[in-house]
This record gives sequence, C-alpha cells and structure tokens, in this order.
Amino acid sequence: MDRLCENCWYFVCDGEGEDAEEGFCDLMLDEDEYARMLESDTSAGCKYFRPDVGEYFDLLSPTGEPLGITKERNAVHRDGDWHPSVHIFVIQGDRVLLQRRKWDKESFPGKLDLACTGHVDAGEDYLTAARRELQEELNLSAGADDLRYLFTQKLEVDADFGHGRFVSNEHCRVYLLHPTVPLTTLRYQAEEIDELVWVDRHTDITGADYCLLPAEWHKAMGLIF
Repeated sequence: MDRLCENCWYFVCDGEGEDAEEGFCDLMLDEDEYARMLESDTSAGCKYFRPDVGEYFDLLSPTGEPLGITKERNAVHRDGDWHPSVHIFVIQGDRVLLQRRKWDKESFPGKLDLACTGHVDAGEDYLTAARRELQEELNLSAGADDLRYLFTQKLEVDADFGHGRFVSNEHCRVYLLHPTVPLTTLRYQAEEIDELVWVDRHTDITGADYCLLPAEWHKAMGLIF
C-alpha cells in the first residue's frame, strides 16, 4: 500500500498484494540531506527509500520563469514553490465535462473540478503534459494540434483539507480539447476520479460542490463559445 513517508517525504511500500503493510521510516532529513540521498541512490538507513518512485516538478519564479531547480512533489506543496500545471476543457455541444475528485485527494476531495487537470512533470513542456493527462485521466489520445491554448493563469491555494497544511502555487496553462476529437474511448482513471459529470455551460459553478474558479470558468466560456 503506497503511503507518504512523513519524515523523508517519500512514498513507501512494504510488500505487495496481500503481504503489503503500511510503514513509515524514522529518518529525519533536511532538504540538502534529502537531495544528497537522491543523488547517491542509497537508502541512507531508510528501508522504504525508492528512487524510482515519486513525482518531481521544475520550479518557476513568481512570474513564471524557469529556475533550473527540480523538486519532489510533496516538498513543493509543503514549501509553496511555484510550479507549472495544466487545465483542459472538454466540451460536447453546449456541455462541459467535469470530474468528481476522489475523496482521498490531498486537495479539494470529493469536489467537482474540470475533467482534466494536472501538474507538468520535470522535463516536460505544458503541451506534452496536457496530452499525457488526457490519456491518463480520461483515456483520450490527442495530438498537439488537437489542443487549443486559451490562456495562462496563476493559481494560489493555502489550506488544510484534513491532512495538514497544503500550499500550491501554480502557473497554469488552460487548453481546450478540440470538439472534433472523438470521445468514444472516454473512460476515467478510477484511482484519481470518482465520476464524470456533464454540465451545461451556463451552470452556476460557485456552489459548495465545486472547486472551479469562477474567473477561469467565465473567461474560458467566453473564448470557447
């Protein structure tokens, strides 16, 4: 069972299948020590250390310029570093596709969100990340020409969703999946999403059931329709 090691910030897994057990290391590391552990590819005393597991982001300045620094996901959300992300609108006629986030998500659990959102992995560009997220989350294959860039926005979240403080500062590029792309293969990623919901483009998305940004929604609706 994959869990976050609260001390060395790594996902840990002890055993597989029925033999899996939860485990947490007692290794206390600062950022420099953690970086050295990654570079040396050694457990440094942590039996749960796995260099093949974990997400890394390229850090950005507050104005969006690359800093040439790569950092592990959980450390980024702990420290509030700026990093890149993507949102993709999927439409059908006058309807917009939304996803209900899993209840165990680290942010906005159980809320209705855009059908496809995600971070840009280290070494990726925004467009590549958007295409990957569509494939992973919705089982939709899209070429570079199938995505229309709409705008870039800054997203800032500093809240506690029940698991301690969560800070996410993102430079987010917003795209539209071209309406001519077939949705016949549409299928959601059960590990990330509870359900998919179609809503009318005039839907009031300010209710408690949503975690959509009204400014983003209305700007996108104006550009798409």
